[in-house]
Amino acid sequence: MGFEFFQIEVTRNCSMSCVMCPSQLFKNKSDMDFEIFEMIANYFDKTKLIHLQGWGEPLLQPRILDMVKISRENAVTGLTTNGVYLKRFAEDLVRLGLDYIAVSISGEKTHAGIRRGINFSQVLEGVEHLIESKKKEGSESPRINLTFLMTVENYKEIESVFNLAVKMRTGLVLTNLDCVFDDKTYNMRVFDSRKSEEVSKIIKGLSERAEREGIFLKYPSLTSVESPVCDAMPDSAIVFSAEGDIYPCVYLNLPLDRIPRYFRGKMMLVEKPKFGNICDGLDGVWGSADYRKFREIFKERIRMSKSWRFRLGLGGFRIKPDAPRCCTGCYKLYGI
Repeated sequence: MGFEFFQIEVTRNCSMSCVMCPSQLFKNKSDMDFEIFEMIANYFDKTKLIHLQGWGEPLLQPRILDMVKISRENAVTGLTTNGVYLKRFAEDLVRLGLDYIAVSISGEKTHAGIRRGINFSQVLEGVEHLIESKKKEGSESPRINLTFLMTVENYKEIESVFNLAVKMRTGLVLTNLDCVFDDKTYNMRVFDSRKSEEVSKIIKGLSERAEREGIFLKYPSLTSVESPVCDAMPDSAIVFSAEGDIYPCVYLNLPLDRIPRYFRGKMMLVEKPKFGNICDGLDGVWGSADYRKFREIFKERIRMSKSWRFRLGLGGFRIKPDAPRCCTGCYKLYGI
C-alpha cells in the first residue's frame, strides 16, 4: 500500500472570507486534534508527499509547527497559505525545512475585493520576509509559488503578477475556479467562457517569457473535456478531514451531507461518500469494498481510454464506465 500524497486538513478555520470559497457554506470550522494527526502520522512512511491544508488556513492550527516537523521528517512536505500569518511563521518554516509553500493571491487591484481579509501589500510583505529568512539561513527551501486563481474580475492582472514572480524569483501557478457551487461562482469562471480566448493569449505570451526568464509557470486548460481520471489522483491519494474522515480528494471533503455543484449551467446536489475514519485504521478503510469499487472505476476508465477502439471512435466517444456518482458535475474530472 503506497500513496502519491496525503492531504491533511489541519484546520477548517480561516480568518478570511474569500468570495469564491465554499467555506461560506460551512457551520463546522474546527481544528484537527493532534491525536488524530498522530494517527495519520503512523502511515507517513506510505506516502511520497504531505500537503498540510484543506478548507482552512493551516497557519491558524495551534500546533502547525509540530505537524510540519513530524511531516518533514517522513516525506516531502508543503502547505498553502493566504499569507495573513506568513510573516509571523516565516523563520520557523525555513528552520524546519518545509519543502514548498503556495501563497494565494489575486492582483494588486482586485486582491482585497476577492480575497477579503488582507490587502495585497500585506501578502507581499509576508513573502518578502520569507525570502529574507531563506537568505539569512542560506536555505533554498521552502520553494515559493504564487498561486493565482483566475476569475473574470482579475484575469487582466495575470501579467502583472507574472512580473512580480520574475522580480521575486518565485514560481507562478495559475488555477481555475474549479469548485463551482452556485451561479455566482459559475459566473466568475474564465474557462468555458467568452473570456477563454483572451486569457489563453495572455498565458501563451507569458509561457514564452517564463522559458526565457527561467520562471516556473503552471496553468490549466480553459476548455473542459472529460478525462479518465482527474489530477487530484483520487485513485492513489488520500485526503483527511479535520475530523480524520478519509476521502479520495479535497472536493469530496466538504462538511456537508450533500455537495452543491453548478455544472454547465445546471445546479445539482451530490451525495457525499462515507469511506471511513482514520480511527478505523487506514488499511481497513482503503481495503473496504466501497473504496475498492471507487478506485476500480477509474482504473477501468484509464484502461478504456488507452484502447485503440476508443481512440478511433469505435463504440462511442464517451469514456466508460461512468465516473463514480460522487464525482458527477465536478470540473476537475474535465481537466479544469
